[in-house]
Amino acid sequence: MDEQATHLLVKPAEEFTLALAVAFAYMWLVHAEPASAAAITDENSAFVAPHAQDLWSIAEGEDFWANMGRYAKYAVTVVFGTGYVIVKPLFKLFSKPQTAIPFAIFIFLFFKFIRWTVQSMLGLNDVETIDY
Repeated sequence: MDEQATHLLVKPAEEFTLALAVAFAYMWLVHAEPASAAAITDENSAFVAPHAQDLWSIAEGEDFWANMGRYAKYAVTVVFGTGYVIVKPLFKLFSKPQTAIPFAIFIFLFFKFIRWTVQSMLGLNDVETIDY
């Protein structure tokens, strides 16, 4: 590529900053007037939240427990996915011995500290018999 073509490329951080600036400009230019925001909560407005019985009637109670099971699966998936994304980069520390040994020691001490803290909170540690 020549210099002019590389000069026109936008870096991902700059794209994010540009998108954020456009979003804020849009929010600032198209903000809601206080009167129109108050009209949303007016009882004559079409945007009034329906009552729970109305929602049950709209859904006709179809597949309620099946949906609850899907929400539980979704919650478990989100928790495990978030944990995976957080833990995955940490395993790169085990690739070299210079970082693996201190990281393994840190993990051991971290769990030891958590165990000691929970035991202290539950009153299982006496001052005379404290186990470090």
